This record gives sequence, C-alpha cells and structure tokens, in this order.
Amino acid sequence: MADIAVRLARKGKLAAVIFVIGKGMPYDLSFQECFKYFWDWLKNYHNHFIIVHTKWSMLEPGAEAERAAREREFSEVFGFTDVDTVKQVFIDSKWEDEDPGERDCMAFNQQKKALAINSMNALITEIALASNIDCAMLPFRKTRRMHEVDRQLIAGAEAALDAAQATLDTTDRDLAVLNKEMREISRRVAEGESHTAPLMCRLEAIDVDTDVEIARKEAWIYWFWGWRCLRVETRVPISNVVTTDGTFRISWTDWERTAFSVQVTCSTGLVPTFYMGSLVVYGASRHVHAAEIAQIKAELEPIRAKIKEDQEDLKHKQDAEKYAKEVLEGLNKLIEENTLVSRVASMQELRLDQLGAVHEWYKAAVGKQLSSSDLREYIQLLGSLPVRPATSSFAG
Repeated sequence: MADIAVRLARKGKLAAVIFVIGKGMPYDLSFQECFKYFWDWLKNYHNHFIIVHTKWSMLEPGAEAERAAREREFSEVFGFTDVDTVKQVFIDSKWEDEDPGERDCMAFNQQKKALAINSMNALITEIALASNIDCAMLPFRKTRRMHEVDRQLIAGAEAALDAAQATLDTTDRDLAVLNKEMREISRRVAEGESHTAPLMCRLEAIDVDTDVEIARKEAWIYWFWGWRCLRVETRVPISNVVTTDGTFRISWTDWERTAFSVQVTCSTGLVPTFYMGSLVVYGASRHVHAAEIAQIKAELEPIRAKIKEDQEDLKHKQDAEKYAKEVLEGLNKLIEENTLVSRVASMQELRLDQLGAVHEWYKAAVGKQLSSSDLREYIQLLGSLPVRPATSSFAG
C-alpha cells in the first residue's frame, strides 16, 4: 500500500484505480481488505475505480450469464446495491493460439483475439478519457498495520501523559506552597530590615573615629603677667586638644596629655587681661557613645541573626523553586510531545510527501517496544503540527 502511495507521490497524477482478478478466483479476505482500503482512502474518486476480470472469453457457452453472476457476486461481497457503482470490465488476456478441438481453429482464434483487443482498447480508452487525480492534494490513508502501531503509540502516550500530569499536579501544588512560604519569608526579612535601618544609620553615624567635643575650660588670669596652668580630666580617652586665644594676644605653650587628662600652660605675654581663651578637649565618637553603641549592637544582634536565617531559608526555597520549574518545563515538554504523538497516531491520513520516511519508521516499529527517542524521531519525521500542550500556571 505504502509503495503504491510513494509512487503516486512521485508520479504526481492518477488516472484510474484498477483491480485485476482472474476468472474463478474468490474475493478472499486479502482482496477485500485491499479493495476496501483503497475505496475508503479514495472516497472522493470512486468513479475512477475499475475492476478488470481476466481470463474471460465471450465465445464460451453461457459467458453472458456467468459474467452477470460474477458482477452480482462482487456487489454482494462489498455491499453495493447497484452493480454499476464500480465499472467492471471482462477481458481475455490470453493472446496465444490454442486448439479448440473440432472447432475451426483459425477463425476461433482470430475472433477471440479480436474480442480481447477490443476489450483492452475499450479499457485503455476509458482510462485515457478519465480526468486525472492531482496527487499533490491527495492524503494517504493509514493501513491496518500502521493502525496497529498507532494503538501502541496511543497507549504509550496516554500512559506517559497520565504519569506526567500526575507529577505536574503534585509539582504545581508544591510550587504553590513554596511561593506562599517565600512570600512570608520575604515579608519577615523586609520587616526586619525596616526595623534595623534607623538603628544602622545611627550606628554608622556614631561608631566612628570622628572627634567629638567632650570638655571645654576657660583660662582666666588675675595677674598682669605670669603663667597659668589649665588641667582637664575626662571619662573617655582624649583624641585631640585645641586652644583658642581670648580678645587679646596671648601665647599657649605645648600641652601635655595623658589617657584621660590634659594640662596646658599659658602666659599673658605681659599684656594685662583677665580672659585668656579656651581649652577644648575632643574624644573619638565611638568612645564618647560607647554605651549607646553597645545598646544598639545588642538590639541588632538577634534581629540580624533572624534576618540571616530567613535569607538562607529563602535561598534554599528559591533553589527548590528553580528545580521545580525545571521539572515543570520537562513535564510540559513531555506532555507536549506525547500529546502530539497521540494526535498524530489518531489521525487517519498523512501527507503523501511524508509517507516514504514515515512508512519505513512504521515498518521498523511493528512489534517493537518504542522508546522516547523513537517517539522524537517520529515527531521529527512528521514535522511540527499545531498542538495545545498542557501547561502549568507556574511554568516559566
């Protein structure tokens, strides 16, 4: 069947479909299957069908009645109510001379040959006058053997679809739970970060080495000349000391500093005045705000630990989500492929131009345990067909 169809595709045109059956041969199951296959396949071209009965001679006694009986038998076997539904032609294909016994041998043979030639010419004329069928628009109807493979394909595809759909549903539910959990974790992280943001800003502002004024002492002298020592003691380490002059010119000597105190000596320079200036003492900000810094860090520590724990948990769930989406992608691809296989296997017809390669694949697939690679090869042979895959709401 497929070889004939491949030849038709190569030929491009079809004039008639001729079945040849010899006199006395039964319309057995093989012949019936063959005829019904082509009759169903070429359902739009029944007027192109011709049944040629060979080895008939109209010179034999009772030939007309036998011929009519043969036509009725054909119609009964195939369920035709009208014997003219299919053209039936009776010819004698034996061209050699034969000895009819007592009959006039030459005249008999000449008459027989003439009738045979006339019947052949009539058949050829009828074929020549018939309009051609354009095979480019002619689909190929699958054969019984192909349908056997199709049943195997559909069974395998449906089993794969059921398993894939069950896994897809489970993965969908898992993804829904994951998404809900990730939203809750993200909310907690955002809430924790919003709580720590002002504390972090304050900590960044005070936990630094920037100088902060921690003490100031004014210098007063009640003599017109002389020296005066100023001493300042602090509760935090001193990082810097600055001296300022008063309204009149004075001079400051070098100052000495210990961990928590500083001493500066000043002179009036023989200029009578009472106010000499100021001694300004600075300490590092982190030393000045040590108690507040410790309090902020103590408050931040459990919140940061919780945020870090939530972020690690979120990372694990994001990895799980990524894996689940990869599983979904594979499942959707598997569902799409098997849906396509099931659809194509359910088709009754194929394009003629596909038939050559597909037919070889079908022959190799008969009775074989088909694998996923076989199915992919099958899909590639057929080319892409429009198919609506089963998709997940989370498939990205």
